[in-house]
Amino acid sequence: MNEQQTLEAYQKIHGIVERMAAAARRDEWDTVIALEHECRQQVDRLTAHQPPPAADAVANRRKAALIREILDYDAEIRRLAEPRLANLEAMLEVIGNQRLLKRAYGATTPNP
Repeated sequence: MNEQQTLEAYQKIHGIVERMAAAARRDEWDTVIALEHECRQQVDRLTAHQPPPAADAVANRRKAALIREILDYDAEIRRLAEPRLANLEAMLEVIGNQRLLKRAYGATTPNP
């Protein structure tokens, strides 16, 4: 992977993460998940080729700026996901408690 291809890979990842953040703001978590899979593929592609450090200072600054923005979007997505994750955790806890109660007391059905 040459320097230009590496920069293009970072730009693709940036675009995907930007779309993920926009979807998270709209509370479209299925879209976020689908885009996360796409992002993972791009990151895997980039890391598989282990590009050497760029000799071009301008390219290095551009990559650094893209990485900072990617991390900012990631932080925003995590911040937006926290309440939803807490809600899912609470629901799973309720379901787990219900299962424990059913095991302890058995399922009861009303007699007509």
